[in-house]
Order: sequence, then structure tokens, then C-alpha cells
Amino acid sequence: MEGLEDENYELVEDDFEEPSSDDGEDAGDLGCVKVVDNAVFKLNDTSSSRKYKPKPLYALILTPTRELAVQIKKHIMDAAALTDIKVALVVGGLSSQKQERLLNYGPEIVVGTPGRLWELIQQRHPHLSHIENIR
Repeated sequence: MEGLEDENYELVEDDFEEPSSDDGEDAGDLGCVKVVDNAVFKLNDTSSSRKYKPKPLYALILTPTRELAVQIKKHIMDAAALTDIKVALVVGGLSSQKQERLLNYGPEIVVGTPGRLWELIQQRHPHLSHIENIR
């Protein structure tokens, strides 16, 4: 067996025991899995704890290059590591659909380049719709 040549590991016959039916259980029942018949799953959970309430956009940081935007986002995330502040990166060269999904979570801070940000504003993304209220 490849990968088991470690000197601290020794194969013992007990490691490969077959389940026995001596104790009255079925031979196929290992005792670690319980089969539940007629289980009901609630698929459309609309409880208030599962609904997402996005926070308003508090800060917008524009940078001339995406490399600088990535660095700034990393520094902000490091500084806000112990808070629940969310930061989104909006730059060209990355999937615009993924960046739109990230904006749908309502990050408080958006770091980006002017081109992609302008594209998302023209598409009237809801999180960027009140950009004029940022101070």
C-alpha cells in the first residue's frame, strides 16, 4: 500500500474487521448510520434569520490600476478582520457576473477601477444606485 510506509504507522488486523451479526444486528448495519423513513425537508425556509439585509454603501475607493485595487482591498480586509465589514473588489479583467453577485451582498466598502465601476453604474446595479449619497 503506497503512502503507508511511515515508520510510526503499523497495520493491525483489527483495522480491517468485517461487521459481524453475532449481536443480533443486521450484517449490513454498521451502527453509525440510521435510516429515517418518511423524512420531510422544508425547502422554502423564509424565516427572518435566513433573509439577507444588505447594508448601505459607506465608502467607494477608486484606483487607477487593478493591482493597486487588490492591494488596497487586502489592507482594508486586514484592518477590518475583527468586524463584520464587507469589502468588494470591482475591476476589469475579472468576471463581471461574479462582481455583480458580490455587490448583491451589500458590501459597505467598494474598491475598484473607474472603467468597471462606470459599467456597473450604467447597468444600474441596485447597490451602486445611491452612489451620490456617499460622503
